[in-house]
Amino acid sequence: FLMEIIKIILNSDLNNKEKIINLNNIYGLDINPIAILVTTANFLLNIQEIYNILEGFLPTINFYRFDPLNPTDDFLFPYQDFENKFDLIIGNPPWLTYKDVNDKKYQIILRNLADRLGIKPQSQYITHIEIASLFFYQTPKLFLKNNGTIFLILTKSVLTGDHCFKFIIFSLLFRSEFSIIFIISIK
Repeated sequence: FLMEIIKIILNSDLNNKEKIINLNNIYGLDINPIAILVTTANFLLNIQEIYNILEGFLPTINFYRFDPLNPTDDFLFPYQDFENKFDLIIGNPPWLTYKDVNDKKYQIILRNLADRLGIKPQSQYITHIEIASLFFYQTPKLFLKNNGTIFLILTKSVLTGDHCFKFIIFSLLFRSEFSIIFIISIK
């Protein structure tokens, strides 16, 4: 998503100053340091093509290693500075469940987060907590402006599993706009 948005800005009819301003407002967060490194390299390769056109100015590189499900000061991303600052969040959160996480300490963090968010399933379904559903609520809580938009690619089980009942009810009752797009098959 990130690189496509960057390419759209670079290929737009905006003047160079507006391009840099827009590029400076793009942030990428991922828990995987390799994903951050690859994104940064792709960004620089794309910028290289227009570096001379931008009169020697490079936009700020705003790609950080960060875990929104466990925000701590251990990361270099100053997340407190960005509380409710983003108009749009686009992402593809991990398609994992609680039982897929091997780190017991992290499982406790996820279980406590689900409880705080009000979407923790009944005890018999606890191992089926969808990490993506935690992203759906935690990420906007941290970063999204009022009336902002969040678009995440989620698994179908987030909507169909018995373990997601609280997530579904909460989504329908407390989101002013809530859309579901099913993709049946991608070839």
